[in-house]
Amino acid sequence: MKTNKSVRSMFNTILQKVLLIAILGISLFVISCQESNTVVAPTSPKTNASARLATDAIAVATNDTVYNVTFQNAKGLTLTAKLYVPALQPGEQIPAMVVMHGCGGMWSNDNVAANKMKTNFNEWATDFTTKKIASLFIDSYTNRLENGQPIVEFCGRTPLNDSICSPVYERTYDAYAGLAYLRSLPYIQGSRIGLMGFSHGGSTTMAALVNTTLVTKSQWTVWYQNKTYNVAAPVARPAQGGFKTAVAYYPGGGFFSYFGSVSDATKGKYVNYAPLLILIGKNDDLLAATQVQYDRAKLNGAGTSIELVTYENANHSFDEKTTGDDAVAKAAARTKVSSWLAATL
Repeated sequence: MKTNKSVRSMFNTILQKVLLIAILGISLFVISCQESNTVVAPTSPKTNASARLATDAIAVATNDTVYNVTFQNAKGLTLTAKLYVPALQPGEQIPAMVVMHGCGGMWSNDNVAANKMKTNFNEWATDFTTKKIASLFIDSYTNRLENGQPIVEFCGRTPLNDSICSPVYERTYDAYAGLAYLRSLPYIQGSRIGLMGFSHGGSTTMAALVNTTLVTKSQWTVWYQNKTYNVAAPVARPAQGGFKTAVAYYPGGGFFSYFGSVSDATKGKYVNYAPLLILIGKNDDLLAATQVQYDRAKLNGAGTSIELVTYENANHSFDEKTTGDDAVAKAAARTKVSSWLAATL
């Protein structure tokens, strides 16, 4: 009997120890799981930087980052763009620039698939990033079809052969789509977004900045070869406000008499709603009409600043050049833009 009691006692002791060890093991397992859930974040799938979409650009970049993004303009056209974002701290907000390419397009060698912008645009992207300014370069051509094919270049167009991508009443939708897209990003200061354009994009920049409250017509028209054509009205800035400032490189400021005579500033009206800087070479054929548009703005302006800077012996597209007087103008103009944005953006 004593032996049986001893065996039972020993068995009970072993059982208690086994249960205690099991309970401790379960407890440690639960604690371990809880600690893993609070410390180890789920690993995001790796994404090729060249394939990122708009939703990816919402995240704050801790390094200088470039995204390929898509968004629609108010007419439902899907636009592609490259968004450059400097390294940011959580909660930090920065200004931004929308950039519009010229009639030759945005891509190096017209190769959209290579996803490489022209040299001067890459230079601007780097410059903006260095200054802690985000920049959005919009491709207005690739998804805008003409005769079923993407537009590659749009130079020398005249009414109404230019209506599909008119800088004055069509492409301005793209500029404002870029403004709306940037305002959707939490790290962009929505009230500090500027616009910059080159050549055809410079014309778009000037047109986008028109104050449609002060400049009105019952019917908007263009004039070419002694014929008048009815066209669409300019795009009005959004209710929450338009661009903070703008820079137009060598624009065609005549607009086929959209805002008035190309030779007489007193005939017609143009008023810009935000500060506007115009940069153009003295050898540029577009200077005369652009000068008239500038004079018209000065005659009709309501206190909003506008400045025209010309460069001796410089030609059209001088920002793309690397030698001679064009290169001198390029350097001087970039210095001017830097000080202009520092004061107005």
